[in-house]
Amino acid sequence: DTGTGIAVDGSQNVYVVGDTTSITFPATAMQRSNRGGMDAFVSKLSADGSRLVFSTYLGGTSDDHGAAIAVDATGSSYVTGSTYSTDFPTANPYQSRLSGGQDAFVARLSADGTSLVFGTFLGGTGGSLGFPEAGQGIALDTLGNAYIAGVTSSTDFPLLHPLQISKRGSSSDAFVAKFTAAGSLSYSTYLGGSSVDTAN
Repeated sequence: DTGTGIAVDGSQNVYVVGDTTSITFPATAMQRSNRGGMDAFVSKLSADGSRLVFSTYLGGTSDDHGAAIAVDATGSSYVTGSTYSTDFPTANPYQSRLSGGQDAFVARLSADGTSLVFGTFLGGTGGSLGFPEAGQGIALDTLGNAYIAGVTSSTDFPLLHPLQISKRGSSSDAFVAKFTAAGSLSYSTYLGGSSVDTAN
């Protein structure tokens, strides 16, 4: 079990994202069982650390990785990472299907952790072992818009109003994307040069 990201809300509750291969991970909310070899997880702890408010697996039947988390003023958590699962949980998705071996994902959980407000794949056909496609950082503005930074090896990464219209690197470029609080894509762009680029 590995924790990879942490966030704190206005009441000092703690939110953790990561991944687990455990079938006995303490899951009490939306997804209560491990569906693949490695699933992402999202957990909320009380401010004093004495109580697990909620915890959920987040994944499909292949390997899934939770990388980063942010929390809005209502306690809704936004996470990003990567997935190889064709059946990764989605809701109101911008991209409903896995495009390649590995895609990034973006998901927003309800404040109580029992449901997805939105969940979407974000990727092209180029993600594979050694040539990653993954969301690796996430931030929110005061309106609940989510900004995702990551890495892509796809020449067909989904773009909208891009600053950079094509992948320049021989293996990977960074990407930056913005989603609204409801899960609509506002923009998405490559960001890189002729060598290897990644955003964390």
